[in-house]
Amino acid sequence: ATDISRLYVRNASGGMVPLSTLGRLVPIVGPETVPHYNNNASALINGGAAPGFSSGQAVAAMERAAANVLPRDFGYEWTGITYQELKAGSIASVVFGLAIVFVFLILAAQYE
Repeated sequence: ATDISRLYVRNASGGMVPLSTLGRLVPIVGPETVPHYNNNASALINGGAAPGFSSGQAVAAMERAAANVLPRDFGYEWTGITYQELKAGSIASVVFGLAIVFVFLILAAQYE
């Protein structure tokens, strides 16, 4: 901060003045970057299921924790693999049912 205050800049009348005459520098502490998601400032929280627990149980635990801890105007969204897992979770039973029907049709066509 002291090196920057020794720099000279041109003032309105054309003369050179030290930068320290225009203001003062105060060191502050903060993050290097502020992550954004959907154009809102966000915090990244990464985690995984403990041994012996499924990813579905981990998601349910995180949702309970968020409901208890986060203020009402805060929200959360799942990204990455967890988002894909939640999006495709209800489709698995439909795909399994269609697979059984498909196998039945193949066997019926083969053994008319």
